[in-house]
Amino acid sequence: GELGRLLADLGLRMSEARVAALANQLASEGDGLITLADFLNWHEEEVARHEADRRSGRPLLSPLARLVVAWGVVWAATAAMAALVVAYGRLFGNAQTRLMVLSWLLGEAETLLVEVRTSQAWGLHSR
Repeated sequence: GELGRLLADLGLRMSEARVAALANQLASEGDGLITLADFLNWHEEEVARHEADRRSGRPLLSPLARLVVAWGVVWAATAAMAALVVAYGRLFGNAQTRLMVLSWLLGEAETLLVEVRTSQAWGLHSR
């Protein structure tokens, strides 16, 4: 509806369910209409809450989200290294390439082990 389009225009992406819940929250007089004052009050509260979160030093992403992002970066780097493997293999031969890939895989395994131990310490999954 209109509220969803307004929020999207403001750069606030919300699910339809969240927009519907917000519309119910903002329609303070029970008639289904949202006054400009109600919307502006809500928006000011949201901005203040986000600013307080930013100032508090709390990370914007949860530990699990940070872990997912970190692994995405690691796998992107791995894909780039795979392209290098092809080029390296063409230049130096298969034996040297196998050694290089083995060393990278050992490094990836070590990184995975550290991440699993870290996520266990954070309580992200059961032991």
